[in-house]
Order: sequence, then C-alpha cells, then structure tokens
Amino acid sequence: MKIKILLLFALVTTFTTKALSAINWTSFTRLNISICDNHVNGIATDKDGTIWFATNEGVSKFNGIWTNYARKNGLASDTVYSVTIDSSGNKWFGTRNGMSKFDGITWTTFSTLDGLICDSVYTIAIDSKGVKWIGTNLGLSKYDDIIWTTYTNNELKKGVFSIAVDSVNNKWIATKNGIYQFDGTNWVNYTRTDGLLSDTVNSIAIDRNGNKWFGTNKGASEFNPAGLEFDTIRFHDTIKNEIVITDTVIYWRKFNDTLGLVNNHVNVINIDQQENVWVGTNGGISELLPNNMGYTSNFLPNVNIVKDTILSIAIAKNGDVWFGSKFAGAAKYNGNSWLSYPVDRRVNTIVIDGFENKWFGTYHGILKFDGSYWTTYNATNGMSNENVFAIVSDAQNNIWAGTSDGLLEFDGNNWKTFTTENGLANNYIQSLSVDNENNIWIGTQGGGLQKYDGVNWTTYTFDNGLADNSILAIANKSSNNIWLATANGVSNFNGTNFLSYIPATSPLAYYLVDAVAIDGNNNVWFGTLSAGISKFDGKKWTTYDYDVNRLVSDYVQAIAIDAGNNVWAGTQGGVAKFDGKNWSSYTSASTNNGLVGNFVNSISIDKQSNFWFATTNGISVFGTFVTGIPICNIEKTIGSISTFPNPSISETTLKLPGPGTYSLTITDISGKIISQYNYIKDTQTIIKTENLTKGIYFLSLMNSMNGKLYMGKIIVAK
Repeated sequence: MKIKILLLFALVTTFTTKALSAINWTSFTRLNISICDNHVNGIATDKDGTIWFATNEGVSKFNGIWTNYARKNGLASDTVYSVTIDSSGNKWFGTRNGMSKFDGITWTTFSTLDGLICDSVYTIAIDSKGVKWIGTNLGLSKYDDIIWTTYTNNELKKGVFSIAVDSVNNKWIATKNGIYQFDGTNWVNYTRTDGLLSDTVNSIAIDRNGNKWFGTNKGASEFNPAGLEFDTIRFHDTIKNEIVITDTVIYWRKFNDTLGLVNNHVNVINIDQQENVWVGTNGGISELLPNNMGYTSNFLPNVNIVKDTILSIAIAKNGDVWFGSKFAGAAKYNGNSWLSYPVDRRVNTIVIDGFENKWFGTYHGILKFDGSYWTTYNATNGMSNENVFAIVSDAQNNIWAGTSDGLLEFDGNNWKTFTTENGLANNYIQSLSVDNENNIWIGTQGGGLQKYDGVNWTTYTFDNGLADNSILAIANKSSNNIWLATANGVSNFNGTNFLSYIPATSPLAYYLVDAVAIDGNNNVWFGTLSAGISKFDGKKWTTYDYDVNRLVSDYVQAIAIDAGNNVWAGTQGGVAKFDGKNWSSYTSASTNNGLVGNFVNSISIDKQSNFWFATTNGISVFGTFVTGIPICNIEKTIGSISTFPNPSISETTLKLPGPGTYSLTITDISGKIISQYNYIKDTQTIIKTENLTKGIYFLSLMNSMNGKLYMGKIIVAK
C-alpha cells in the first residue's frame, strides 16, 4: 500500500546561495534534565518504579534520569491529559488528538479513523479482561484490541472525565450529570439527589473495601453502594450544618471545607496502601486519615506545590505519593519530606570537545549531544554533584566540570571527583580553562585561582596580586597569558606576576566582570554586570553600552569570538554581535530569529561556524545546523533516504528504510519547513511535487520505533 502526501503551501521563498545548507535557528527546550512541563495532568507508576507524567507539552518518564517524549517521537499530540499502564507494561496516553500506546519501542495512535468516538481523550481505564474504557469530550468508547464500541447517551456526550473499574468489573464513570455505574448491560445514575455533593464529578477512586470516592466541584463524596454499615459514622449534615455521629446504615459521606478540606473544588482523589485518602484540589492537598471516627482531614505542609492547583496523584510501589500540579510541576512526598520537580530548562555553560560533541552544564547534571543523539549524565551514572557551572575539554578530550561541590573529571567511562581533600582551594567552582600545556585553570568562589597539571595544585589568591578571590571567567592564549574576570575587577597573569585592573584605578566599566575573551588581534573583551562591555588593547580602554552603542543589554554574561573576529556577547537581554563597526542584536522577541531565551549564560562556536547559546530557557543554535531533529531519544544510527525519480517533476516515491511508523519533515534550502507528517507506515510513500517551486528540498525521516533518523534531498525540476 502507498500513502500519498500532497505538499500544499501558499508561498515558497527562494534564495540564492553558494551552499546547500542554510542559515537557520534551531532551539531545544525539551531537555532531558527535568519534567517537560509544569502543567501535569496525569501520573502513573509502572512495575519497576518508573514514574510517567502526562503534561501539556508531552510525556515525561522518570527513573532517576528524565526522558521526554513529544509528538515528533510518536505521540498523537503534545497535549496529554492522562496516562494508564496495562498489565503488560504498555503505556496508554489520552491526548488532544487521540489515544497513543507506547510499548517501550513503538508508538501507536488510535483516532476517530480507527473507531474512537472523539479524538479529545480525557481518561483511560483498563478492566480485568484488558478492555480499554476511554472517556472523551463527546462520550465513552470501549476497545478490546479488536472491536470498538461507542456509548453515546445524552449525558455522556457532555464529556467523560474519569473512569474506575471495581472488583466485579463494574465501570464507574464521572460526568457533568453525576456518576454512571455500568455493569455491561445496565446503567445506574447517581446525582446530588442521591448524595453527591455536586453533579460535576472530576475524579473517582475505589478503596480496598469497595467504597467509591468521588471528587466534585463542591467537595468529596464517599459511597458505599452495598449499603453496608460503616463502623461508626461521622458525617456532615449540610442542612443542619453540624457533625452527626450515627450507627445507622449510611450510603453516602461527604467531605468539604467545613470538615477541614482545604478547598471544595476537588480535581483528583487517590488512596494509598494505608487507606489514607489523598485529595487534590484547586487550593492544594488534603489528606483524609482513617480513624475510629471515620476520617480526619490533614492539610499538608506549606511547600510550593501544596499552594497550587493539584491535577493528578499517584501512589508509587514504595509508598511515595506523587502530585502533579497546574503551575508548579510535580512533587514527591515520602511521609516525612518533599522533593519538587518543576520544569528547569536552565543551561549554564557549553563546551565543544575535539570530536565536536557538545557538552551542556545544567543544575541537573550534564547533557552531551554528538549531533544525532543526547546522553544525560547525573548522579545515577557517577556524578557526585549535579550543579554544573563550568565545563572544559582537555587535549585528551577528557571532560572537566566545575560544580558547587568539587571538580569532576570524566574520561568517557568514569567520573572522578576532586575536592578540598584532594587539593582544591574551594569546592565551589565558577570557571574553568585549559591552556596550551594542558594545565587546568580553576576559578573558585572565594578560594582564588588554581592550576592543576595532573599531579600538582598551585593556588593564587588576592595576596599574590589577584584582583579578587572570586573568579567568574577565565580566558587564555597560553600558560603565560591568562586573563581573569573577577567579582572586583580583572587580572592578567604572565606566568609569574599578576597585573590587576579595577574601576577605581582604570577605565574598566564596572567592577563585577562575568565574561572575558581574547580576539585574533589580542584585544581582550570583558563583559560586566550592569555597565556593558570593556575592550582593552593593551593600552587603551573602550566601553560599549546600551546608552551610546545600543548594546542589547548592559548585563553581559558571555563573550565569544568567531573565525571572522566578530564579537558575540550573551546578555540578560539577548545576543549582541559586533563586526568592528556596528552592533546587531538577536532576541527571543524578534520574529527574525529563534533565540529561545534572552538570558544567555554561555556561547560556543563549532567548526562548522554554528553558534550555540545556553539560556535559562534551553539551547539555541544559529548556523547551518540541520533543523527538524528532535531532542528526545534519537539513536546514533543515521542513514540516507532513497527516492525515485530524483529529480522529480510531479511526484517522487520515498522508500521507507524498514518497518515501523515514521515522521517526515520537508524543508527548503532556506531551512523553512514546507510540511511535516506523522504516522507514515508501510513500505513506501508518494510525495507530490507538482506544486513545488523548482529547487532543492531536504527530507528528515525519523523512525518512531527506534528513533533512527534518515536524511536526504530531492530536486524538483520543471
């Protein structure tokens, strides 16, 4: 079977260029260092303890290392409402554009084309026979892996928000018209007249005694459908507004703010192994503790996530309780302490090694990108500290990382840690550099400057002539020409002596200097934190700032020099470029470029003259770097694409390189994306080219099963 793809677009811009590659911006924000979004709609835990999160920007997996999945990886949509795990370990995701299944390798998506009643899937429950019950915006679907069945009574059409399956395989369905109980044949409806606090029900949980818990817009309701007596009943009489204790048969109990619930709008309920009932509301978290009076309410400690709207709760195998919020990400509570997991896209530093691998230092370890796939390094694979502020690569391509608690060396296999016990002057490392003799120069916070030659440590401080003992940046031409940016001016070290410059005794623009670089003419450029850039040619000082030169920001945190001796500055307001005469700017607010964030911490330039920017909102690349490559889960293997005929006039056939589901991105020579397609299957695909302008187009084909990426190009002839 062939799938035909017709490329439709309003306008193709043509460019005259000497090279096939185009100058583009590419940004990476779904970094595998944290959860991919702070809006966490659903959480599930699998048998091995891995936690899965459904968010508004994709799926996150956490097993000590974060892995993020997006639409480019095979998800039906980046907006994911729920996650459920079946007995075989398959993950099922309800999204805005259908239901996705992930078996660990292959993504499969189900939509209205397959039989789903609606592509907006809010919730998925799996019964004891493995049948999937799917709640959507327009009703309920049932899928037994072969046959689809649709249930569309009038109230279900208003939306199904939660589904639970009890021990006898009854389905309990939350709607805007109360609860529906379905035994496979008969439907029973429960509303406010029966005992619910509100007809709008958002969540359902079932305890070990078979009692049903319903989260509504006006509190939580507990229901004993068998009509069995609770031991001693403590409930709130909403008419008399008093607490009543009774031994009579009670079907319903109600919990709201009069009984200590933190907020009456209940979004989610879950029950742990000790039968504690966890209630997530629009005002935080309440824990209902069972006792001989029924339940008492406990409002949890005042941590960030507790103050947020809670959308999801899951109980891990080890008893930890995980919470997903609307604005603060996820958090874990072990009964004694909290750990928060918000989105963190902050990248502090970049270095490029001799193999052109890019290394990024973050607050959660190090990311390595070899051009085709990403590797995460953190405490789970040997790092003693994950707060990384500086990275360098030595002559042997060993990686050195400066952290908040020591210096780390990585030889490609193992991590080694150096601290004050090994010779460091201070464990807080702010800057690193490698000279022409392969010495490692270490800038500490308060401990001065150190040189490490692989055996010996040499320490230099204010007493030796340093401007300050807090070294923020280091640049060198050789071991006898070291320039230092400090918290109180700048210093030059000639191998023997220091010569320091401070604003009180020199034209240096400001005392707090956060960046330093040496250009091809041996001019030294200093980035200050509030007064712009100072240039020193050995005799004369020149200042560039916002007021006079329209520098994009006077808070300069990074400086790099390109092959043309242009100066690139990373600031708190974007990127500035100086060609020797004029300054130009790049910001995230501009529609002409793709800088992912204006707070730029580091700049590095690779051998292909691509510019890599580390920002507080991720990574941006400017240059001929290939666009359309997602950050998540790309394997090393990259192959080529076979198309015929090529050149093409009206259509060309793309032969898929193997079995699986593929996504295809087509760009023109300027880097403009012409079309993107997902879920391409079978053996080959026809690409219609009759509406394309004559020229060269680039193809990026990714296998969603194994992450392999295949590149190619087609020529359109007229």
